[in-house]
Amino acid sequence: KPCGGATISQVGSAAVFPGVKFTAKMTLDVGIHLEDNPLPEEKIHGNVEDAHTPSSEVREMGEKLPLERGVFPRPYAITQLPHRDITMQNVPGAPGDFEHYQGIWRVQQLPDCAPDGQAAARLTYAVEIKPKGMLPVRLIEKRVASDLKVNLKAIRGEAESRMERSDGPLSSLATARVIT
Repeated sequence: KPCGGATISQVGSAAVFPGVKFTAKMTLDVGIHLEDNPLPEEKIHGNVEDAHTPSSEVREMGEKLPLERGVFPRPYAITQLPHRDITMQNVPGAPGDFEHYQGIWRVQQLPDCAPDGQAAARLTYAVEIKPKGMLPVRLIEKRVASDLKVNLKAIRGEAESRMERSDGPLSSLATARVIT
């Protein structure tokens, strides 16, 4: 891919009720957008006007927005600071269990938020999904959020493990905290 992304196929599964397992397959186009080539603002749903709006109201507003392919949900960020994005969306026409799946990971350095000699960053994630068939989205939302925490902890563990073996550039990742 010209932006450094990739097309990947993945299969995920989760127990949504005792004895009931949901398995989803999809093919995703993944894009990378660095500070010097950001995702254009018209490709992200609009801003919330008041920065002090409670997150429950922000979520309610987001639920009312139409699902629009190629216009990603807005991840939380301080708009005046540079950021990096990784976008993903299901490939139209490819086999899979979602009519619509797209999301964005955003990493943003946070100057003056860490002790001297250290760095801090915020990682946010926003996703929109519409499964094929009759499966209600709310049924799998909590499980997806729970699995996300597990995956982030695993990434932190891998970064810490690599740091123990080397003095490489992952040093800032080794001190990352996952808030649960």
